[in-house]
Amino acid sequence: MKKSIFTLLLAAGIFTVSCGDRKTNSDNEIQLEEREGPVVEGKDMIPADDSDSAQNKAEIVSAKQVVNKYFAALDRGDFTEAYEQMSRSGDRGTASEFAEENAEIETITVSFTQDATVNTNANGTEVALPLRYTVKTKNENTETYSGSAIVLKASGEDSDYQILKMNITREDS
Repeated sequence: MKKSIFTLLLAAGIFTVSCGDRKTNSDNEIQLEEREGPVVEGKDMIPADDSDSAQNKAEIVSAKQVVNKYFAALDRGDFTEAYEQMSRSGDRGTASEFAEENAEIETITVSFTQDATVNTNANGTEVALPLRYTVKTKNENTETYSGSAIVLKASGEDSDYQILKMNITREDS
């Protein structure tokens, strides 16, 4: 009996507190609080960090695809395909010079070593991809290089990424 009286009193107390705090008008309608502005604004909800934006991530993925396509072509010995991944505005030389420079490649592997950086300006979107690659030559020598590939997509809707330049140095072995 004591438990049921206690439960009844507890329920009555909760009911009184929850209903007693309501603001009503003369028609007993509940009034909502009015606020002058939103408590949290959009700029407060989303951090202003453009480096990880979805657009930048998409640009990085596209640029990496071009670099991977370039190295895969070199690995297959398809120098024409690799040459086509290089930008005409870059220092790629002629197709025959490019093929001659890379003729000793037996296999090549590449890895991206750090986060890429994206820079968009009036000329287009430029992505710097830090990388490291290892070449096994036909003479059974192994050479390792590190640096970055600068990949550019010129302004315009139909533009594709191309490798503008490779800032690469050979590592001591």
